[in-house]
Amino acid sequence: MKKQSRFLLIFTTALAVFFSCDNKDPEPMQIPEFNHGVFVLNEGNFTEGDGSLSFFDLDSLKVENNIFEKVNERPFAGVLQSMRFHDEHAYLVDQLGRLEVVRAQDLVSTFSISSGFDIPRYFAGFQDRGYVTDWGPYDENFANNESTIKVYDLATMMPMTAFETASRPEDIRIVRNKIYVANSGTNIVSVYDVMDNSLIDELEVSMGPARFILDKNENLWVICTGAYITTGALNGISTESDSLIFDLDLADYSPGGPVAVNGGGDIIYFMSETYNPDFSTVNTVYRVELIFNGFEPLRVELPEEVVSGSNWYGIGIDPQSDVLYIADAAGFQSNGSVLRYDPAGNLIDQFDVGRGPRDFVFRNE
Repeated sequence: MKKQSRFLLIFTTALAVFFSCDNKDPEPMQIPEFNHGVFVLNEGNFTEGDGSLSFFDLDSLKVENNIFEKVNERPFAGVLQSMRFHDEHAYLVDQLGRLEVVRAQDLVSTFSISSGFDIPRYFAGFQDRGYVTDWGPYDENFANNESTIKVYDLATMMPMTAFETASRPEDIRIVRNKIYVANSGTNIVSVYDVMDNSLIDELEVSMGPARFILDKNENLWVICTGAYITTGALNGISTESDSLIFDLDLADYSPGGPVAVNGGGDIIYFMSETYNPDFSTVNTVYRVELIFNGFEPLRVELPEEVVSGSNWYGIGIDPQSDVLYIADAAGFQSNGSVLRYDPAGNLIDQFDVGRGPRDFVFRNE
């Protein structure tokens, strides 16, 4: 009888504990913060749409992959082209026709626009407006002659307007209340008034302007990849006078699109791209020093080799430490990796990321 009573007491107590735990409110999910580190943009395979985000924490020196999926409990499910921060949000551009808006601090998705785009590329924000470059549709000759800049109200993420630009706009920057657009299908950098989107000027640069960086005095530099029989170049533009201040011929260097600038704003890095017979790439990272005398550079030094490798796809420079980050895409045959080099070109370490790493965004809040 005592054994039965003891068993009943244990059973009753366990049942009470079970129902007490079962009815307890679940613990809220702990959402990580991404304030001090490096975002790695993994483009993904175009046919599979497996683009993703990785984050390398500069405090722990550890990498976390698939962070968008872990925070939002769904994959990015696209081809990740670019990521830009503006105010309290980050804007992720999907080549397949989507703009994903996330909170800057923790990457929680707040809005997703999946209509109205053809081939979106880059985002820029100004006050309460957002601008997205869009190649537009291909015509029967595989050209893009209906390229536009799409403008959105960032409070509601509703479209405001769209205005035409030259063919295949890539990077976009807003400096001194002017919108600069690198039209990669031409030799034109378009300049628009940010107040009314009116065209101010069309600056002739070398063929194939692709990516912008700003130097320490807000001069705009554009890497031009060339096209057909033309060669690449690094062009400097004064954002004060909207004039070409430097044209550095890179015929001997075969520049691809990647370009970066150091924290001091006076050393530009770019990456060359040539091909082996097996179609693997041979890449070399070069640095170009800007020698200033006042606002504009007095001269530009010839490129100096930093480091070389194969199947590299992107570069970035930590603005605080000047550590060089290189994206190794492994030919898109598997997941890629990131190599870190000191300013002298010595390998520091490397870590694994997702498919097709292409770009870096540094966050030091």
